[in-house]
Amino acid sequence: MNETREKEEGWVQRAIIGIVLAAVMLASVLVTMSPTLGERPATDQIGTNEFGYPSEVIITDVKPADFYPGETKEVVLTVRSAPGGARNLKLTFESTRNISVIGPAVIGIDTLNPWYEKEIKITVHVEEGTPVGIHSIPVICSWDERSPFSLATGYATRHRGPERLEINFNIIAEVSISTDKEEYSPGDMITTTIQLANPTGIAQNMLFEWYFGIPDQNSWTRIWQTTINMSTNYMSFKISIPVEDWGNESFCGCYVISLTNTTTEEVVSTASTTWIYTPSAVSSKSMTAAEIVKEIKDGFEGVKLPI
Repeated sequence: MNETREKEEGWVQRAIIGIVLAAVMLASVLVTMSPTLGERPATDQIGTNEFGYPSEVIITDVKPADFYPGETKEVVLTVRSAPGGARNLKLTFESTRNISVIGPAVIGIDTLNPWYEKEIKITVHVEEGTPVGIHSIPVICSWDERSPFSLATGYATRHRGPERLEINFNIIAEVSISTDKEEYSPGDMITTTIQLANPTGIAQNMLFEWYFGIPDQNSWTRIWQTTINMSTNYMSFKISIPVEDWGNESFCGCYVISLTNTTTEEVVSTASTTWIYTPSAVSSKSMTAAEIVKEIKDGFEGVKLPI
């Protein structure tokens, strides 16, 4: 078992080296990305019910919430007070390594009456190289809350905070590719998810290319090449192929995709993912890397690319 694990670790290490070397051959920089585009920002709230009803501060909406790495945008937040209301509300937005608040980071609101909403604006910058997925920034909140009016005591007021909220942003990539598992054997299906995005909002013709290779054997082939019109901001699709008997030796396979602007001939974005093939116990078939690559390419024949 240890020997098998050492072999697998060796395949992964050689695959990483092979991907870097393959980047020169493919004329692009390979960037491994793990997309999680289905998520959306969560809301958060803080508060107390010590006065007999809840006094809460809630961020109910964050627009826009989707960012590309390197992008800077104005963000509109909707802040609401629940039944107790809030006075002298102060929101302090803290930057993180990947997400920065540009300009004023402290915003004050004099009064939020019960159930009242107010929109505030901040400017957010996402650093280049930020991984895709959900990222949050802290919001430190303090305010004064007031009890219901009483003939005996009038209004009672107390200060709340500092308390911590969070607002979330969904970092997306222009291209990403992933498989449903990390390891496959004959009889399995490899289901690949590809996501493409156009951050410019302007329709562009792009050359889409999909490669497969066995990096540690430096054996590659192009699975697909087609020109697509990126008129929409975002598209996602899945492709599945069966795993055949690809020999009695394990190997690490690699998918690489890229988008190239057909006008400027510049590579816009690339992504890659790797997976491991494990032969069945009864397999006695011997295949070279070139034969495996060709057979996998043939497995895509007849599969329609939905773009």
